[in-house]
Amino acid sequence: MKRYDLYVLSLLFVLFAGGAYFSLASAFTPYTTFAEAKAYNRAGQVKGEVVEGTIVSSEGQAFSFALRDADGAVHTVQHRGVMPPTLATAPAVVAIGRFDSSEVFVAHRLLVRCPTKYRVRN
Repeated sequence: MKRYDLYVLSLLFVLFAGGAYFSLASAFTPYTTFAEAKAYNRAGQVKGEVVEGTIVSSEGQAFSFALRDADGAVHTVQHRGVMPPTLATAPAVVAIGRFDSSEVFVAHRLLVRCPTKYRVRN
């Protein structure tokens, strides 16, 4: 194998490995509470339930709501994007993001559990 071919293969391998790392890094964001996400100042997945009556639509496709995590802490979550239609009735919501400087959890992704999919069958 020529030296040029070895350099090209090495470069392709490094590019592929780097792309795979950055693609999969978001999949390995840990589940945290609001306290842990704030203390470590890193992105996290906070699972909780939407506090009733707190959903507020802003200009464009932005909205906010209060989320209660597993420890009982309640914080405002902001998200830019289309509001899921089942957000108010969902039994659980996972907000993936981090705190900004104003102590608001900014979610770049929301996962909403479908309320009818997890009902107990008779």
